[in-house]
Amino acid sequence: MKANSRRADALVRLRSMAESGQGADALAWLLRECQSDPALLRLHVWRVSQAIYGTSDTTARRQVARTAEWCRARDVNPATANLGWLLDERTKGARLSAWLLAVALDLGYRLPGPNPYDVQPASS
Repeated sequence: MKANSRRADALVRLRSMAESGQGADALAWLLRECQSDPALLRLHVWRVSQAIYGTSDTTARRQVARTAEWCRARDVNPATANLGWLLDERTKGARLSAWLLAVALDLGYRLPGPNPYDVQPASS
């Protein structure tokens, strides 16, 4: 029961940070807290996205599904994927990076494409 309470408190803190203009620090805070409180690793990724970025259930779960797809984790349920899965050190940050990109794309960030006019001459 205490672990559930700590997880709920963490989500409330994340939302509070986001609403008070500290959203940029919220994820870093959570990652630091996970080091000292392993119970936080059971937080669902989509709930973290909701707390920090204010995304809807559908969007937050789509982000997790996209992350799993990009990382070729076909057996992952976006509704139950947790921070332990996202931060699994065996992936060397690939899942976290993919999730952050999925969130950024949903928030309107666009990756620049290659510049067709920036042609480098072939070296001889």
